[in-house]
This record gives sequence, structure tokens and C-alpha cells, in this order.
Amino acid sequence: MKRVTLLTANKSVNWHFPMEENVKRVIARPFSGSHEKMYQYFGTGFHLDHAAVYRWLEGEEKSREKDVLCYQLQRYEDII
Repeated sequence: MKRVTLLTANKSVNWHFPMEENVKRVIARPFSGSHEKMYQYFGTGFHLDHAAVYRWLEGEEKSREKDVLCYQLQRYEDII
């Protein structure tokens, strides 16, 4: 199971740090402390139409959650 975090309700996030640093600080749960290790073990459970997701996101207001989602989509584009 691949989990992508939006960094919400996570006390390890510091918005003064770059997005990449915050994503590294997040601990994936419940199977491993690494998102990548969980993916290697479980594989992917779904695939996204990335073009459709980005079109939908264009209509959404700017927010940290949107920024994080875009970052995570780009980071994991080859596996989800």
C-alpha cells in the first residue's frame, strides 16, 4: 500500500524548511518508517490519471496541502 502524506496534523513538519526536507521528516505508518520500503513490500494498489489530477488541482485554491500534494505526485509519478 502506497501512502502519500499531505503533512497535515503532523508535529514533525516545520514550514520554515523546504518541502523536500519536511517530506523526509514524516514517518510512514503503520508498516514501516519509510514510504519507499512500504511500496517495495506491498506494491501499488492503484494508479492515477495524472493529467486529470493536475487539471482538477488547477481549479483549487493555493494552499500548503495543494503544494504538498503536487510535490508528492511529482515525486512518486513513476509508481502511482
